Amino acid sequence: MSELFSIPAQKFLEERNCTIINSERVESVIVVDERIVKIITNKSSYENFDAVVFAIPPYALDKISFLDLDDRITSHRFQLSLDEFKYSSILNVHIWLKENPFKEKFYGLIESEIHWLFNHGKHISLTVSSADALCEVENDELIEDFYSELEIFFPIFLKENVVEWKIIKEKRATFVPDCASNELRKSILSPFPNMFFAGDWTDTELPATIEGAVLSGKIAAQKSCSFLNC
Repeated sequence: MSELFSIPAQKFLEERNCTIINSERVESVIVVDERIVKIITNKSSYENFDAVVFAIPPYALDKISFLDLDDRITSHRFQLSLDEFKYSSILNVHIWLKENPFKEKFYGLIESEIHWLFNHGKHISLTVSSADALCEVENDELIEDFYSELEIFFPIFLKENVVEWKIIKEKRATFVPDCASNELRKSILSPFPNMFFAGDWTDTELPATIEGAVLSGKIAAQKSCSFLNC
């Protein structure tokens, strides 16, 4: 995904004199006259801006405090809905091999705990969606189960060929796109004219997909440009 989206996006922004700051978490914002005027992070603060786009998931947005000039917390209707989202997990297994016997770039598996296998040369990755139950299993037990599954579907796979492995459990990887969340997404509106939301969880009428995330970014850009008259 980095090669497809993150790296090209970073290059695009940097070529247009944008500054990208990594490993910095927004902790609070200051609101004056119904506008965000200051952003406070765990490392710094920022005031030289006209508009803000929060492109983060609901549970991360819910952790940000909205303060007035006297550092008093102010509450807003959209915040009340953020903790109502339900989530589904995704489990990824990364395996590095001495030699790679797989020929195709990716495989989709049917009637298997493994949903997808992606081939990156001597590195393969396995993906399981809706993996809540598997996320509760210890990693050492999980990897042995995945080895067995690979040996069933791919006799060319040999456990002895594995150099290293890593399991990543994303317990809140996607929101659950049910009827309740559809209504919830419509109800979350920015109370400030210079604050906008982006993310697949916003009201795009699409489920939790890359397409939904991209569409949300376009919508946020259009709204911010309209606000800025650009």
